[in-house]
Amino acid sequence: MTEVWRLRRADRCIVNLAGVYFQMYILLALLALFYVTGSDTVRYMILTLNLGFIMTLNPFFKFDGYWIASDVLGIPNLRSRSKELLGYVYRRMRGRAADETPYLLQTNRLGRYGLLVYAVVVNLFMGYYFFYILPKFMVDFVASFPDEIHQLVLYLSNGMAPSFALLRNIFMQLVLLGLVGFMLYNVIRKLRVNVGRR
Repeated sequence: MTEVWRLRRADRCIVNLAGVYFQMYILLALLALFYVTGSDTVRYMILTLNLGFIMTLNPFFKFDGYWIASDVLGIPNLRSRSKELLGYVYRRMRGRAADETPYLLQTNRLGRYGLLVYAVVVNLFMGYYFFYILPKFMVDFVASFPDEIHQLVLYLSNGMAPSFALLRNIFMQLVLLGLVGFMLYNVIRKLRVNVGRR
């Protein structure tokens, strides 16, 4: 995988989609098994796999979807290039001279439009995520998660299978908590690197 950048763009896209491709076979087998058995356990596995697809193919975080978008547009460091454009526009609006022309204005027409759309969408998504989703999630998490864990313990201690809705809520909250932790880790790591350079 470390040598993937030596491949052609089309081949890199195939490599990036390989994990999802093989997971699709697992998903098909699980769907067939659920159709035959109706098992709640299999249903939980299907839900987990589908959430994995959403995470993996999300082009806003550095998972397979991000690298696919980067390869399709032919733009390396896609996220950095989108932030570079915002910095350039901000400096121009304040009447400051730009240090250098952003990559967007140097690339071909397809790359230019693709990067422009990506830059707008990813920054709107990040703003929505940081200023709406995260605060709402933290309030809901503090209010509901302890009660849901208590319900789960009651189900298990009585030898009963927990409801699908309860497990889904707990799982989704843990996934979001993991994303919050991942993003905070990246922000702190970058701040430490920037402070170290100064």
